[in-house]
Amino acid sequence: MTADGRCTGFDGRTRTIQSNTHQKLFAIPNTAIAIAHHGENIIGGKPVKEFLADFTIQHPLICESSVDQIADSLKKYADEDARNTLWSIPASKVIGFWITGFVRNRSHPELVEICWTKDVSAGTITLEKKGDRNLVFILGGDAQEFVRQYHEKPIDGMYDWKSIPHESSNYAIKFHAKLYGLAESAQNQNQEQLFGGKKHQLVITRDGSHWTMPPHQTSEADPCSSSSFTAGNQSPVA
Repeated sequence: MTADGRCTGFDGRTRTIQSNTHQKLFAIPNTAIAIAHHGENIIGGKPVKEFLADFTIQHPLICESSVDQIADSLKKYADEDARNTLWSIPASKVIGFWITGFVRNRSHPELVEICWTKDVSAGTITLEKKGDRNLVFILGGDAQEFVRQYHEKPIDGMYDWKSIPHESSNYAIKFHAKLYGLAESAQNQNQEQLFGGKKHQLVITRDGSHWTMPPHQTSEADPCSSSSFTAGNQSPVA
């Protein structure tokens, strides 16, 4: 799992960069499961890091729960705040989470997405829960528009997402690096600033998870971050 660190604001006319050190990947302690966030970074007035910290406090059995159970609990916990947040924004926006990893006694990873989508023209907010997704290659967030084509074709003669299930985690990490670099190059060519900042990366195995690129240790000066969620603050592995 790889994410950028950019948090942007939008007032209906102008997009501004609020932070480049925003954490979007969160490991759940004592499990082989993690949560990735995409969409609006402030939910119910709280940075997503703080929002998820409060969720885990109110879910004391989270380390014994399955991916699907965590998704259902998070959906129920976040629904009102997610809807209120989206209604307060004068644009079509989303708030989404991927819950993914390995459940005890199962050999294959699982993934569930929950996503609230606001359609301004229709005046609606819809909530979807999706399972049984392609677990090998999933794109989300603002960077995806620059690399969608690699769902259909290899990056080059060596790196193709279809090869990932048959390769090592190091291959997947290098694939992520190449994909991220291509997205950065395309963004620069378009002279846009949709994503960027502090990149962080989490690897999940059956035995747990570890950081290959740890998230930024946040400070009070960061308007999109909070230091209250410590689940992701594990030691990086080289």
